[in-house]
Amino acid sequence: MKALNFACFFDIDGVITKGPNFITVAKPAIQTLIQLKIPVVFVSNTCMLESDKAKQLSAVLGVTIHPEQVVLAQTPMRTLTDLHNKHVLVSGQGPAEDIARIIGFKSITTIEKVCEAFPELDMSEMISTQGLIHDENFRPIDAIVLLGEPIQWERSLQVIIDLLLTDGNPAIVPTDSNTERDHIPIIACNRDLVFKAAADLPRFGHGAFLSCLETLYK
Repeated sequence: MKALNFACFFDIDGVITKGPNFITVAKPAIQTLIQLKIPVVFVSNTCMLESDKAKQLSAVLGVTIHPEQVVLAQTPMRTLTDLHNKHVLVSGQGPAEDIARIIGFKSITTIEKVCEAFPELDMSEMISTQGLIHDENFRPIDAIVLLGEPIQWERSLQVIIDLLLTDGNPAIVPTDSNTERDHIPIIACNRDLVFKAAADLPRFGHGAFLSCLETLYK
């Protein structure tokens, strides 16, 4: 047989699967490619571990998919070595902290931990946090890493903007509200405005969250 000089890349969401279900024609097509030993790579904006996505695909498609065959939205962040030793805020659903550590980030905090340090920032929990004091040992945030849309948009939008306006330290009140000045770095993956899931109509994706964040910051 002539040596192959090509490979196949497949999007997962809406191409291989629709929500928790696989698209009928996708399964035999992928199985045929695997049987012919054609290299196959899968790409997705899902915020999860490559190993977990590979297991999920293997179960759905009935063939063995290895983690090395899966490229997720956050995978390129492995190259951001200049930020890996910084103290970063990580936002996203699922095992976002675990994902960030596997990528290479070593010092991580979350929206929840920032709200614990500064209870008055979270208006959705204002009643239960009244009277609490700041954590004076809070380490300022050096950069913000957004892996995917959060569950509680209103809280995340507020806290992220607070961090941008205070250079990563909500304990310091800014002297002005000029959003044109430099702020701490913010790195985001997956700018898809919507995505296809089990629902008949598209769902808002991380791009929609980022659009809200940019508009509110301005």
